[in-house]
Amino acid sequence: MNTTAKVTVYSTSTCGICHSLMQWLENEHIAFDTVVVDEVPDGIAQLMAVSDGAIGVPFTTIKHDSQDRIGVTGFDQKAIQTALA
Repeated sequence: MNTTAKVTVYSTSTCGICHSLMQWLENEHIAFDTVVVDEVPDGIAQLMAVSDGAIGVPFTTIKHDSQDRIGVTGFDQKAIQTALA
């Protein structure tokens, strides 16, 4: 996996699936940033901007230097691994 990609997880403070996703990323030694959309004043707006208007969490963005940002909705390990490859 390409662990040099910029990974950002959009979550809420009460989302159990979000916390499971972040634990999995940590276990896989994948560095990531988080935006907890219910704790940041413009969090929902940030999420909607990167997800084409969707508001479901978790939403993970993966950005490689040479590519557009890839978005993955939910805790989809295979899709995240593919996007990181």
